[in-house]
Amino acid sequence: MDEVRRIRNERGLSQRRLAELAGVNKVTLVHIETGKSSPNVETLEKLAAALEVEVADFFPKPQAPLFPPDAEQRRAQDLGQDWSDRVHEILEYHEDALQASFGHANRLSTIGEEDLAREVRVKAIRTFKAAYVYVYASFDDGRRYFPDLDTPELEQAMAEWLRRVSEVEKQRTARRSAGGEVIELKEWRKSA
Repeated sequence: MDEVRRIRNERGLSQRRLAELAGVNKVTLVHIETGKSSPNVETLEKLAAALEVEVADFFPKPQAPLFPPDAEQRRAQDLGQDWSDRVHEILEYHEDALQASFGHANRLSTIGEEDLAREVRVKAIRTFKAAYVYVYASFDDGRRYFPDLDTPELEQAMAEWLRRVSEVEKQRTARRSAGGEVIELKEWRKSA
């Protein structure tokens, strides 16, 4: 259902976050958004409540535009949305990998392998940040080929990722204040 994805993106929510808020499985949400499965009424109601909309908002009434966009403008809009969706997918993948690495590091800490745990955490954060830099550079190159492309969805997706990078940095700084090892943002910028 395209409307679920559209409204979720407007709210700046990841698929994982919406699934948590609605109390549904993330895989279920992915299948609903991609059209692989049709949601039942209960799931629609949960999603609507989490997104603060009515269930009817998932089924908008089609309306003919006063001035239909030309093919080039429509293609540019589609491209911006595709890029935004891809950034969200990549962000979710790397967030999951980051969390898995932190879980592994925590298990290492519990068995007394602090040095190895610190190394795993530092490497995971560097990878997360490097992925942001790579994705930003890739899409920035793409925008050079489409200079008139208006991509607010992409800008929002990249801003969300940068916000997550900042959150991870703050968490690491707080951990350092508590006596743990952390990599400073200045050091990361030099190494990224």
